[in-house]
Amino acid sequence: MPQIVDSGGAMSSLRDRTNRIRPKSRVKALSSLFVLAFIIFPTSAPGANATGPSQTASMYLDQPFVQGSYVAEDYPSETSVTTFNDQNLYDVCSFNGGTIQPLYLSTPDCHVRPEINYGGASTTSSSPTVGTYPNPINYGAVGYGGASIVFDTPQTYFGMWWSAGSAGNQIQLLNGTDLVANTSANDVADVLYNAQNLNSQNGDAYATKFYISNPVDWQEVGTPTSFSDQDPTNTYAYQSNYTQAQEPFVYIHFIAAPGTTFNRVNLIAPGNGFEFDNFTTSSSTDISANIPSRLVLQRQIYAPTYVDFDANGGSGALPRQYSQDNSAGYLQNSCLSWYDPTHCIKVPFDSYSTWLTGWNTAPDGSGDAYDDGGSFPFSESKTLYAQWKSEFNFYNLTISDVDPYNFWDFVDYSSQMTTSVTNFADFTLPTAERPGQYLEGWYTYSNSQEMLVRAGSPGETFSASTYATWDSSLFARWVDNPPPPPSVDAITPIVIPVYPRSSAVSIPNLPVTGDTSAAICIAESDASGNEVSSNLQFTNLGTASNGFSSSYLVSAPSRLVSNSSRYLKVTVSPSSDNTCSTGITHVIELKPLGADLSKVLQVQLTVR
Repeated sequence: MPQIVDSGGAMSSLRDRTNRIRPKSRVKALSSLFVLAFIIFPTSAPGANATGPSQTASMYLDQPFVQGSYVAEDYPSETSVTTFNDQNLYDVCSFNGGTIQPLYLSTPDCHVRPEINYGGASTTSSSPTVGTYPNPINYGAVGYGGASIVFDTPQTYFGMWWSAGSAGNQIQLLNGTDLVANTSANDVADVLYNAQNLNSQNGDAYATKFYISNPVDWQEVGTPTSFSDQDPTNTYAYQSNYTQAQEPFVYIHFIAAPGTTFNRVNLIAPGNGFEFDNFTTSSSTDISANIPSRLVLQRQIYAPTYVDFDANGGSGALPRQYSQDNSAGYLQNSCLSWYDPTHCIKVPFDSYSTWLTGWNTAPDGSGDAYDDGGSFPFSESKTLYAQWKSEFNFYNLTISDVDPYNFWDFVDYSSQMTTSVTNFADFTLPTAERPGQYLEGWYTYSNSQEMLVRAGSPGETFSASTYATWDSSLFARWVDNPPPPPSVDAITPIVIPVYPRSSAVSIPNLPVTGDTSAAICIAESDASGNEVSSNLQFTNLGTASNGFSSSYLVSAPSRLVSNSSRYLKVTVSPSSDNTCSTGITHVIELKPLGADLSKVLQVQLTVR
């Protein structure tokens, strides 16, 4: 059987209750701290903060195997302790001196648990206690939804036994909505796993292996008087009688700086369990001036800088992110799914074509840019604005009459053109031209209807509330140009005979087919219909009506024709085209009538 140690007075020789570090002597005591603690946890503010943030709290680790707070013993009238031993298993946690409230869910995610492997404290004493089986073993456990404990009076101290501590556990101390202290248990786990020793403020060495696993499984070897593990005949041995959890077990103290108070403690467990016991708070104003020298200074905490996240047209929200000691760090991702799905900044309208590209100090993207989840200096508090990009690929459809349910075979992917819009600016559908066709409209695929639907006309402008719902691919529907008005034609004589000495000739009425009216254009040409310079004059030019053209007079200053023919180019067009640019052309030959008189022999008459 393991040795049972009385929880009331066991190992009292290891606890120094009189040697307090006063503020004036603290610098000298800190000089003996283990070097690794200085490397990982600086005791001064980062150099990036030129104004020098004020210290708000200090965080200390107690000796190995300590499971209760000395503050409850030294300041009992001003201190509240919650052990969970009188609470029903699996009920929502309740706290002496405070009220529990939800943090990320609709109800607080803190429940009373009984598993010995993670372990309730076996004592409330601040003396190191090993080998004692807790009865009962109740403790508090916070899940991913977190819990917030609110106090009616200002507090100056918070402590807890961190039972089977998990990396990632976070603790926030707030005064109203203002964050006083923000810390992660990652650094506690790192130093307890990776360092050989911690050094107390009075120079005592604590072997870090004594912090790993529940104190119930550690036993005395001989009569140890310290935790240095230097004497193998007087030390502690791990027995693994009750538990197998190879995780940190340590009592953690948060002591507010003089003049600083808080009235809320947030416990956060993103992705890991957060088990604790002997939850202790105090309103005493003497604690910061009477800190036991046996404690290990784990970190100094400063007024935090923070980042607020603006959705900038997106949907949802993210909580304010604070810096750890105002040092550079990584931004939280835009969707904290391990906390609560409602704590996400997402694309609005469930857009298929829009996504978050990062963050910027200016809404329009003209400031300093940062990646989602990327590094951020935290040198000063900032608001970061989500940056959005909507991108569309445009393709042509190969035929105009496409089945909207089966159109993929008619997409010309070689015609791809890409256009993007940032931060939900108004978007205009592109215009395009094609010989013999016109762009009737752009179409997009509708997931709700499972078919191709019309997005809009070329050149049409849309707001984000419309275009952000489109699919990322749009398709152009080309149709043939509208047919011209009904064609017109004229049945014209091929040859018009002209008397050799005539200076004018009338073109007879031309019957018009295909329409009841037309425009008529006449010019002189060569035999092939090419216009040539002319001295001809045309009279009574106008339009045809009632199925016939007018009778036009063609004249010349002298003889119209002599020895050879002349040609007219006569074009008949729709009446709306008075320049005859789209009509049908006929070539009319003006041919001399009869022989050339100059070549006729004179007739000699003889009188008989």
